[in-house]
Amino acid sequence: MAQVADTRSYGKRLAYSVEQALRNSPRLIEGSIDSATAHLDLPLDNLPKRDQYAQAAASDDVWKARWGRHFLSLLDRQAAIPRTVPYTVQAIQIGPAFGLVALDGEVFTQIGLQIEHQLRPRRTLVLGYSNTSAGYIPTASEIPKGGFEIEIFYWWLAPAPFAPQAEKVVVDAAVKLARELGISRPALQ
Repeated sequence: MAQVADTRSYGKRLAYSVEQALRNSPRLIEGSIDSATAHLDLPLDNLPKRDQYAQAAASDDVWKARWGRHFLSLLDRQAAIPRTVPYTVQAIQIGPAFGLVALDGEVFTQIGLQIEHQLRPRRTLVLGYSNTSAGYIPTASEIPKGGFEIEIFYWWLAPAPFAPQAEKVVVDAAVKLARELGISRPALQ
């Protein structure tokens, strides 16, 4: 487990690297800043049956038990169980040469790389952990493999794991929003 001293050391190393980069090749970014936001819904896979929620409610895992009790309560009240998770995408253009795309949750690296690739030749940095946390946002190819990031959706009280289509929804929305700001156009010289 990282200690405070470790965190300080990493911060100092990062600051030193940034200072060196700025000294060696300073580039001023000029121009206006423009931004846009899109709110969308990420699709979930098939919802569990009542007995799966009940089994989870009896679990020794406090997070899983909380999840199971929450959805049993919704079912008992005949409340609708969501089939999507709200998600926010932001695009920010800084001057004519640089763009940012900010995504909710911990996005799998391949999703960020897809967005960057589709917005070339413009330099675009894709950021995760922005705004809210929708949990881990996996690629469609990783979902069938399971594993920690796929299976702990219950931490965020999502009723089910993400559907494979969630990846395409995120990538398409991010690219569309960025293009509306002009991020994919070649940088002005």
